[in-house]
Amino acid sequence: MTLAVAWVRRIQDCEELVVASDSRLSGGRNLDSCAKIFSLPRSDSFLCCAGDTTITYPLLMQMVTAIGIFEKSRDRSLDVRHLRGHLMKILNTAIAGVSTPIRELRYPERFTEFLFGGYSWIEKRFKIWRFSYSIPRRCFVHSPAQPWANGRAAILFAGDWQYEARRRLVLLLRHRDGITPRIKANFVMDWQPFEVLRDLLREHATDRTVSIGGAPQIMKVYQHMNCRPIGVFWPAKDGGKMTVAGRTLQGYEKPMCWMMDPDTFVTSHSYYTEGGAA
Repeated sequence: MTLAVAWVRRIQDCEELVVASDSRLSGGRNLDSCAKIFSLPRSDSFLCCAGDTTITYPLLMQMVTAIGIFEKSRDRSLDVRHLRGHLMKILNTAIAGVSTPIRELRYPERFTEFLFGGYSWIEKRFKIWRFSYSIPRRCFVHSPAQPWANGRAAILFAGDWQYEARRRLVLLLRHRDGITPRIKANFVMDWQPFEVLRDLLREHATDRTVSIGGAPQIMKVYQHMNCRPIGVFWPAKDGGKMTVAGRTLQGYEKPMCWMMDPDTFVTSHSYYTEGGAA
């Protein structure tokens, strides 16, 4: 299973879309270095999967391939709002073709979900949706990110840990930051959703029975319509190792991406020593 979260982060006069996830695949065994967040061929959007790997990974790969072979979706002339409808058709056509003699495996589990988001050149803002499987309707349905406060701080969770993560985020904002997001008009989301993910992963770092684990992985979508992975020093910058997409890098690897301290959120390039706020 998974804990994934996507939200709109504001920096001065700019915004960016951030998506973060754990890195564990489970199902009889745990693999704690699995990429769950993918940049799409059009570069202005992402897909993140949560749930049963035997269903989510094949469907995710099919959606990525479909975008690459359809010119309008690949060159971004198809806005992300319309791309969402295209992806939903792909999902439901594929899931309708599942066949098995075992009734329990005919339909996906409740938390078979995807987070999809990107920059809309029509609305001039970021958009986020969750694709989740509806057992009563026997198809995937979509739900948009609900705005907090002034309508700019959109956020969505996915995975079987989403309710606990949402509860912790509300408590964090209320008790530490003194914020009630749905009331405070000037509320701006920063790294608080990542803090919740980080703390949950640290708390359960040695527990092999839970469905989340591994290093956190991060991807950003910028208003210049490009996606960039963000590496994380894990479990901390001091004494931790560089991880990208959940994988611990080999000592000779010098990734062409920024590396983030999970406690201060300061980033630095792996080629250099100086840091800067991301």
